[in-house]
Amino acid sequence: MTLQLPGRAPVDGLFLALVSNVSPWTYLGTRSIVPSPEASFDTGLDVFAMGRVGMLRMLNHLRQTMAERPDARGRGVHRWHDLGELTLTATRPQGWQLDGDHLGTTTGLRLRSVPEALRVVV
Repeated sequence: MTLQLPGRAPVDGLFLALVSNVSPWTYLGTRSIVPSPEASFDTGLDVFAMGRVGMLRMLNHLRQTMAERPDARGRGVHRWHDLGELTLTATRPQGWQLDGDHLGTTTGLRLRSVPEALRVVV
């Protein structure tokens, strides 16, 4: 996969990209998984992406996202905060999901943040 951000060089060789606007991203039972600690409804999109790494390094990055103070970093980890838009492309068709719902299969996806598009009441 390739991640393209406006005005920046593309990032190639990704095998995983999680785009979020909230933190935590999800839960494993009661344990939160936080790949993008700064993500918030009050900002744009956050991206946590990984290039190809070995199994031990990947497990270490997963451990970092589940730590008391999550801060996944290191070789193969890419993170961006508060993005207005981004494009993900692949050389062959991929299945894409939004909140667990299948969006379809295609070679690309463009995501855009729309500030104040919805009101969240807690």
